[in-house]
Amino acid sequence: METGKTKILLIILPIVLTLILIAAVFLATHTGHIFTIRDDLSGILLSQQKKVIIDLRDNPDYEITHIESSVNIPLDDEGEWLLKKIPEYAGRFTNIILVCYSGKRAATGYNLLKKAGYFNVNCVVADFEDICKELGYENLKGAEICDCYKKH
Repeated sequence: METGKTKILLIILPIVLTLILIAAVFLATHTGHIFTIRDDLSGILLSQQKKVIIDLRDNPDYEITHIESSVNIPLDDEGEWLLKKIPEYAGRFTNIILVCYSGKRAATGYNLLKKAGYFNVNCVVADFEDICKELGYENLKGAEICDCYKKH
């Protein structure tokens, strides 16, 4: 009788382990998005779904204007500050939305966080002014100020 149970276990165990491996690979490669202004940004950014919006612009620019409920983590050249600060706001499976002025820093942050093992990273590739207009913010002061094209 024990040999029958052992045989069944030897058949089922590899199948279960294979399914777990397939699920892990799927999660690692099929989560996160790159959004553009053509997507439903207001729906994405203003939804009640649990998320963390990370604004990667420099602190003075963030202070002038920013998306409500966003967190400012300026992206330095190596991304070390982002990797150091992100655990304070998001876990590996948290829905993370990255924004900046042009989308360049957001794309860099996206790659850094994916390589660091964060699964649900989303990148908004759009001008910050367009993002703010999409959200209905009016009379924005400073939304058009950006020397990020020169810096990076």
